[in-house]
Amino acid sequence: MRFDLHRIITGIKSVAGKELVALEIDDDWIKIAESGLLGGRRVITRVRLIRLAEIEGPLNAALTGIFNELKVSGENVIVSLPRHLVTVRILELPSSEPREISAMVNLQIGKQTPYSKEEVIFGYKVVTAKREGYTGVMLAIARHAIVKERVEALQAALGVGAGRVTFSTEGVCEWFKTVYPQNTPSDGSAVALLDVDSNYSDFVVMRGGRIASTRSISIGASGPFTMSSGEWREKFAEELKHCEELYSSEARGAKITRAYLSGAPAAAKDLNAILAACLGVPCEYLDSLKNTRLKDSASTFLKIEKYKYVSLSALFGFLTEDQESAFDLTTPEAKIQRAVEQKREGLTVTGVLAASIVTLISMLLFVGISYQGLYLSQLKNKIVQVEKDADQVERMHGRMGLIEKWRDARGSSLNMLNEVNRLLPREIFLTSVEIEDKQTAALKGNARVMSDVFKFVSLLESSELFTNVKTKYTTARKEQNSEYTEFQITCEYAKRKR
Repeated sequence: MRFDLHRIITGIKSVAGKELVALEIDDDWIKIAESGLLGGRRVITRVRLIRLAEIEGPLNAALTGIFNELKVSGENVIVSLPRHLVTVRILELPSSEPREISAMVNLQIGKQTPYSKEEVIFGYKVVTAKREGYTGVMLAIARHAIVKERVEALQAALGVGAGRVTFSTEGVCEWFKTVYPQNTPSDGSAVALLDVDSNYSDFVVMRGGRIASTRSISIGASGPFTMSSGEWREKFAEELKHCEELYSSEARGAKITRAYLSGAPAAAKDLNAILAACLGVPCEYLDSLKNTRLKDSASTFLKIEKYKYVSLSALFGFLTEDQESAFDLTTPEAKIQRAVEQKREGLTVTGVLAASIVTLISMLLFVGISYQGLYLSQLKNKIVQVEKDADQVERMHGRMGLIEKWRDARGSSLNMLNEVNRLLPREIFLTSVEIEDKQTAALKGNARVMSDVFKFVSLLESSELFTNVKTKYTTARKEQNSEYTEFQITCEYAKRKR
């Protein structure tokens, strides 16, 4: 059996702490949310939102103060990259073999971004099998410098790296599927989800619970503060139409059947009508605080007016349930460090297990030696007692021999009874033994099956004391749901066994 030591250690930590922390740093805000297990279910326990403009001094120092306040250990931190900082492409690759798909994705990296392969970090997952022999793949690309900046800030604040790095779209979709499962069509039809943050929005199309398309819109809930209301509405409508047209082109004419709006509550009233008009389908606003499991303190905190322009859907999605990210955007340096830590933890566990085994063996040897003398003493006492019993049995045997010689050589009832008792199988139960003139015996009894009776007859015939063994009758009977055979056997005494 193969043991994954890192998984064992992670499981031990999870049982001990059970906390998960999600961190997102965008152009305006630092977002931190923490969840824990209450009553066996994961609940958002604390949320912190800090404007970058309000931070004085280095970002690392600010994060250190926040994490110290929350008393976060840093063992289970998820770093979420804002959607507008990640390039996402849907590729249709002419293969269904995982190795070939991986090789094709590596070749596509340079074509999908102006940066060199060394300047980016990418991850991908299979979205769906399209035409025969073709596979739809979602490719996520982030600049190495952006990921490194956030991971190093976390490293400086907590002394540990991120547990995993992904991007916000994945969290938004997990939140939607987990908190509003009834809104995910079971027939595979497409639904649009527009998650509005403070300075950008994420337009996501989902089919069958999977991401089918995602586009970043460079306008968020704070748009009315930077442009006129009419200009903001018009610009947003243009972006939405463009996103819908791109999806329709990628999906070969597939249509969106319903739309949902989430994220910043401040934009709900205006964008709900705009989204419905642009897509031509019913639109519904999904309040991220309504169905998400939140502690009262966290819910009260988020009702502050200035926080109504911020989306927490992604963070809530990462913390609602324990899950593994499909995209791994961790830096190569962090992956190497994680591998080293895993090996170190593995060696630590191996050392502890080896020391425990040695200690256990030593204790067993010590216990064995300690009890060896006691066992030997008990054994000697037992031998003395057995010798006394053996002497008594030997004397009794001598007396029985004298009695045996004294008894009549023929027709001995005791000899017949003794022989019957010796030959009687365990499966036979005698109900009556009649001996006439010390010469003829009639044996009545019960057996579980008829074959046991025949076996008993064979044993009697093989004895030197009996002759003319006959079965008078055998009758099958049933009593209280059990069946048995009733029989009678007769035999004659031949001679005494010498």
